[in-house]
Amino acid sequence: MWHVPRRAEPSPSAYARAVAAALRARKTEQGLSIATIARRSPLSANYLAERLREEKSFTLTDIEILGTVLGFEPAAFLAGVESGGRRAPLSALPSRDDVAPARQDEIEARAAGDDRTQADPEQEHP
Repeated sequence: MWHVPRRAEPSPSAYARAVAAALRARKTEQGLSIATIARRSPLSANYLAERLREEKSFTLTDIEILGTVLGFEPAAFLAGVESGGRRAPLSALPSRDDVAPARQDEIEARAAGDDRTQADPEQEHP
C-alpha cells in the first residue's frame, strides 16, 4: 500500500490570523466555549482550537458553519475583517436576523451536513 505524504499546510496569512481573532472576539462576546461551538456544529473541538490559536486557517465552509452558530452573515463578517490589526467593530456587522430567510436556510442546511443547495427539481420552473 502506497502512502502519499501530505503537503505541509502553509502558515496562516495576516488576513487568516485577523479572521481567527475576529472569531475569538465573537466567541468571547457570546460567552461560548470551544466545546459548546463544537457541539453546535460539525466541527471538532480540536479542529476549532487549532484554528482559533492561529496554527491553521479556517476554510470558507468553516466560516459559513460558524456564521450559523455565532449568528453572523459570512460574507459581511469577512468583509469586516482587515489584516494589519484593524477591523470593523463586530457590533457593526449584520446579525443572523439580517440574513434573508432563504439564505439562512441554506447556511443551516450546510452546517447540518446537507450539501443540497438547489430547490427541488419538481418545483423549478422552466
